[in-house]
Amino acid sequence: MHKTTLFLFLSLAIASTSPVLSYDPVDDVRQLTKQVLRSVAAAEGVWIDPAVESEAIASTLIYAGNFCEALSTANSVRRCLFIGSTEKKLREVLREYLLEILNHRPEKILTVAARLARASGQDIGSAGWGSHVTNDYAVLDLTIDMQGQSIELGTALGPIQIDQTSRIILVKSGQHQLRVRGQTGQSVQLALAPLPRSRQALRGTMADRSRQSSLGRVESSPSHFCYLRRQWRFEGPMAAFNWGRATIAESKEARSLHTVPFAQQMSLSIRVDDETGGTYPEGFREALATNFALAISIWRSGCDRCDPNALSVIKFDNNVWMDQRLVRRLRLSRERGAVSLNLASPEDGQRYIAAPSASVPRGLVVGYQDITSDASTLNALCRLGADEAPWVDAAQRLTCPGKTRKREFLNPVITLSSDWPTDDQFCPARKKPLACGKAGGAITIFTVYQFRLRGAAGVLNSEDLPGAPSFDLERVVIHEVGHWFGVPHSEVAGPDGVLDVMAGQYERAPEGSASCVSAQSLMMLNNAADDRWSYRVKGGGALLPPEQLVRRR
Repeated sequence: MHKTTLFLFLSLAIASTSPVLSYDPVDDVRQLTKQVLRSVAAAEGVWIDPAVESEAIASTLIYAGNFCEALSTANSVRRCLFIGSTEKKLREVLREYLLEILNHRPEKILTVAARLARASGQDIGSAGWGSHVTNDYAVLDLTIDMQGQSIELGTALGPIQIDQTSRIILVKSGQHQLRVRGQTGQSVQLALAPLPRSRQALRGTMADRSRQSSLGRVESSPSHFCYLRRQWRFEGPMAAFNWGRATIAESKEARSLHTVPFAQQMSLSIRVDDETGGTYPEGFREALATNFALAISIWRSGCDRCDPNALSVIKFDNNVWMDQRLVRRLRLSRERGAVSLNLASPEDGQRYIAAPSASVPRGLVVGYQDITSDASTLNALCRLGADEAPWVDAAQRLTCPGKTRKREFLNPVITLSSDWPTDDQFCPARKKPLACGKAGGAITIFTVYQFRLRGAAGVLNSEDLPGAPSFDLERVVIHEVGHWFGVPHSEVAGPDGVLDVMAGQYERAPEGSASCVSAQSLMMLNNAADDRWSYRVKGGGALLPPEQLVRRR
């Protein structure tokens, strides 16, 4: 059994047409683990990087998926993770886990799943999971002059505020950007690259030695997905095209002849063009490219039909993002050697949460690490032999001096346009779309609307248009990148379909699913990876504004 087959309670009955279930056990386990872990950490004066928090949640979900029965209500989740009506079991396990990381810093650490199983008289090995993972965490102790300061952890999607009552910061090893804001309001940048299992003091005198030189990591998360279970008939566009004839009855070689480029291309170079002549806030282009990279990371997380190494590296201008798993494996290969750099080798199943699926989840929700100023990772990459993993040659051509750039089949361009194109069936100007996206081609954002989006500096807004509504550009980009992958609108699935971020009209989807990607859309993504799928978006697709806005215009 594949190591990421953890959410057994998400399996669907193929013939059923019952409505969406109102309870989401995945989200409940996530929120419960996050709540207890943060409470435990606060009691120890520790602030935990959300990337570290996510790994603890993934491990709790492994335990829940393998040892908890009938997770259909909040009470059933709590019966499994608690002792009686208290949080005792989960709280004690998470506290023990945290203190071992902080104080003992072993090379291999017992997972949260293994600890929960042991506390319940079970063995995690009986479910096919290992009991330990490599300890990749680093501890930063705030010196007296740093405690109480306003400190932010930089990411490409905006800074994350660190709790000012914290004395300790727990992060994953590798490159980090911190911004320290003094009492005068001035801020200084601090770049760090702590080693695994290290513990070091973070002093105020270090903060004037470096400046921010890259955009930061792009972190997709389970919040970008709809985990509510939906049961539908597997027919029409929801027929198991790539799990039926195209997967079982054909050889791998025969299938590859019809596999579309996005499922095979190893790297991607993004371009953002401004055709408006308009004035945008500083960082808007970078934020738009970042949101495109975020959308790629979301969709590829659920692409079982894709080569596991596909779209591992993304470049925009001089900025380079790499799959987080590869950054970690490159570091481990430098330290220990004999580490597989091929993502087809499933070594990371215990660290990441699985994307939703219509059957058994396999894809992991993984973001991108910014390696633009990470000299050690770049040097390790450029020293590799091109045949060491399928992604290496493409990555080296994007990043390494002396390597000849190879023109890839897919080179997405995001265009800011102040007017709609000539009316056509894919981008109907008469309906005043917010944006249009072509399968494997360009994405156009129409700036007659006002948009807001997250970037490295925080939330940015496009030009001020008095009286105009403001739309979430992150949601728009995720929708259009779905079309870029060939995914049609949600409505194609028929009356029993799930309206999610792929609904053809902004805000048509119900609250809670309007900005997330469902198992239905991911199933259509996998079907769209084959050029024979009749529902695949061939030309493009548009996202329309709310109906009342179309009528008003």
